[in-house]
Amino acid sequence: MKLEQGQIWKKGDKFLLITTWERLDIEYKEMTDLETREHNPRCQ
Repeated sequence: MKLEQGQIWKKGDKFLLITTWERLDIEYKEMTDLETREHNPRCQ
């Protein structure tokens, strides 16, 4: 599996968007709705 910046993964009823992908660091946003891109402010 190859991770890339901008990828979206579905986990349960939430979506994870990879916002920053670096060699040893991955940052993501947790969203509840892909259309509005509403995200959980506790996650990056």
